[in-house]
Amino acid sequence: MKKIVTAVCMLALVVSAMSAKPKKKDKAKEAPSGPMTYVLDLGESKAGKKTTFEKNNDYYQSTKKDSPDFSEYIVGRLPKKGDTVELHFKGVSDIDLPGLMVCVMDDSPKANYWLNVISQKDCDTPIFGPIKAGEVFEGTYTFNLITNVRKNLRVMFFFNHGGAKSAGWEKISKAPVIKWQDTDAVTTDTSDMVTKKAPATPVEVTLNLADSAKMIEMQAETENGQINAYGAAISIIDLFENSIGRLPIVGDKVTIYFEGTSNKDIETPIRAALYESTPAVNWWAELASNNWIEWCSDPIKAGEVFKGSCTFEVNKAAIDGVGIRIYYEAYEGVGAATFIYKK
Repeated sequence: MKKIVTAVCMLALVVSAMSAKPKKKDKAKEAPSGPMTYVLDLGESKAGKKTTFEKNNDYYQSTKKDSPDFSEYIVGRLPKKGDTVELHFKGVSDIDLPGLMVCVMDDSPKANYWLNVISQKDCDTPIFGPIKAGEVFEGTYTFNLITNVRKNLRVMFFFNHGGAKSAGWEKISKAPVIKWQDTDAVTTDTSDMVTKKAPATPVEVTLNLADSAKMIEMQAETENGQINAYGAAISIIDLFENSIGRLPIVGDKVTIYFEGTSNKDIETPIRAALYESTPAVNWWAELASNNWIEWCSDPIKAGEVFKGSCTFEVNKAAIDGVGIRIYYEAYEGVGAATFIYKK
C-alpha cells in the first residue's frame, strides 16, 4: 500500500509541474545613468586563474592570454569615464617579487588594441608587494576610470619598468607564474542591464571638444624636412558615446567647438576634419563631405579667448572610432601652440 501512495504522489507532482506556467525571466535592468562601481575579483577572470609573464624590452609584463579578462562581465553596460574599479586580489607567486604594478586597459580593435582606462599615475603605483614565493598575498585596490571602455576590460601587470625603478624596487631577472584564488568579493556583471538605445536615424549634435581634451598641443608637421603645418589629432569617441550613445552615421550633422586661449599668436586660419583612424578603415578614412573647413578663421592673440567651431556633414559612417584633426599652416615666426580651455 505504501508503494502505491508514493506512486500516486509522484504522478501528482508531474501533472502539477506540466500544468504550471513557465517561470518568467527577470526583466533586464536599466543601466544607471550615473557613475557605477565595478568590483573585479581576479580569481573570477575569464582568462583563468593563472598569470604568466614575458619580457618586453627591459621590463616584464603579463602575457595577454593570461592577464585577467573581465570583458564578458561588462557587455550590458560598459564602464565609463568617472566610474570606479574595485580590484580584489588573492594570489600566490612561485618566486619572490618586490611587487607588481597594474594597468587596467581595453585591448579591443575599437580601442586600437591598447587603451589605458586608468591614469598613468595609477599604472605606476605599487599595489602588490612585497611578495614572498609560495605565500598568499591579498588585498584591494581602487581606481577611477579616466575614459570609457570601448569593448574589453583587461588587467595587466608589470615590474622592472620605470614605475618600479621610481619605487626603488630591485630588478628581477626571472618571469614569475602567479595563481589567483577567489576572494569573498563578487565580480560585477552587467549582462542583464540595458542602456538607453542610441538613435538609428541621423541627428544634429553639438559637442564641446574640451570635454575630451582640456589642453590641446599642436605639433610640428614636416614634409621633405620642412615644417609646413602645426596640428593635432584628437580622439572624440567619448563625446559621441556620452551624448548620443553611438558613433556618427551618414546624415549626422556634427558641430564641434572649443573655447579657450592660446600661448601663441596664430595668423592663419585653423582648419578641421572629421576622421577615423582604426584597423577597420586601414588607419585612415574621412567621415565628412565638407572636411578641411575653417574651424577658426579669425587671427588668434596669445592669452585672449578664442572660439573654434564648425559643423561637419557626415557622409561616411564610423566603424570603430572617430576623431577631429585640426591644423594651421606654418609661416615665418609662428610655432607650436598650446590651447587651454576656458573654464
